Amino acid sequence: MKMVGEDLISFVRGMKERLGFIAKHSEIWEMTSGQKALFLPRTNPLPDETSMGMGRYVEDIGLEEEVVALVYPDRRGEGYGLSRFNDDRRMEFTRVGDEVDVHFAHKKGFIAKTSSADTDRLKVLLNQSWIGA
Repeated sequence: MKMVGEDLISFVRGMKERLGFIAKHSEIWEMTSGQKALFLPRTNPLPDETSMGMGRYVEDIGLEEEVVALVYPDRRGEGYGLSRFNDDRRMEFTRVGDEVDVHFAHKKGFIAKTSSADTDRLKVLLNQSWIGA
């Protein structure tokens, strides 16, 4: 029981630190559709799980009805990952799968990986992925 309790306390403390990190470094981007995306820039050092806690942070700040996508550093390269927030199917990342700087787009459309680190280009990819209601 003691080990379980210690694990839970460790998890809660870690998540609190992670949410503080996201709050300090992230930005809310407005898309051309009026929807929003949460962007976490590359930092040094890069967190182990770059997207961990982003969804919880969106909920904590009360934007779960407006945020449709998450953009976070790809831990396997210099680019970024793009993913749906709460599996919002209005974001369809297969729409950018043929772009030269997109090296992976899941066939179900919920995630894509790009080699681009340019924020303007990331915003273009997000807007191209929006299919609306």
